[in-house]
Amino acid sequence: MYYLLTALLLAYGIYTLAGQFITFPTKRTEKTMSSFKRKQSIGESFYNLITFPLIKLLSKFMRIEPYESRKLEKDLQRAGINLSPAEYKAKAFVTAGLVVLFSFVFIPLGLTVITMLVMLLGVMLFFKERQAVSEKLKKINGRILDELPRFVRTYNNSLKSSKDILKFMERYQKIAGEDFKYDLDILITDLKTGNTEEALQRFDERVNIPQLSTFISGVIGTSKGVDQETFFYLMEQDMKILARENIKREIAKRPGKIKKATVAVGVMMFLLYLYPIFMDLKNGLGIFN
Repeated sequence: MYYLLTALLLAYGIYTLAGQFITFPTKRTEKTMSSFKRKQSIGESFYNLITFPLIKLLSKFMRIEPYESRKLEKDLQRAGINLSPAEYKAKAFVTAGLVVLFSFVFIPLGLTVITMLVMLLGVMLFFKERQAVSEKLKKINGRILDELPRFVRTYNNSLKSSKDILKFMERYQKIAGEDFKYDLDILITDLKTGNTEEALQRFDERVNIPQLSTFISGVIGTSKGVDQETFFYLMEQDMKILARENIKREIAKRPGKIKKATVAVGVMMFLLYLYPIFMDLKNGLGIFN
């Protein structure tokens, strides 16, 4: 009975520890998340119903430089935001303007402090909406950075059999993370329809991650016939360091839970080793009874 209890507690500790790295959703959790998503969609639909006509109207008066417009359009597409550059700019003004207008409701009630706070909220929302695409791209690039060590290692291994960049990208695209697939799709299309070096440079500019830029410079060298075996070997070592840093950064996000799970496993292991000693001691003392 004791061994069974200890094994169950040990299994629970290991499960808790593993749960910090792997998600084990329960049916109840899945139902809750599905319900939340439905509610969020309804709220978003209501918000769009009110604001979108105003956004469309105001976007006609927005003036954006051609270069900025082209860059913002690419960023919006990559971030999955279904708005034109002018509409994106207008959205910040509309959102903030509606909140500021709502604050006037509290003036007849004599709630000056609340009025000022709601106005301040409107200003904060304005800047938040202006930075929405940057924040989303930052998260996407963070997930790509986590995947980069595997990407570089896979490419380095593929060089032993073939130096065909297009074939490698097509094979890797099938196992790439969702965030990376979008950029790889565009890269593959560019490689098929245009110059290899220009396609890789556009890929580098679009993703804009320093570690990936270094990798792309090596790939361009390979496409020109330069022997880059040493370069990619050294870069793979750097990627191993990056992978360890990614793991440390992930663990640092939830030290409390990791510590509790580790303590739980440690206690169970201690009890497991302590039990035979306790039983030997009990049997030994039984001799004198």
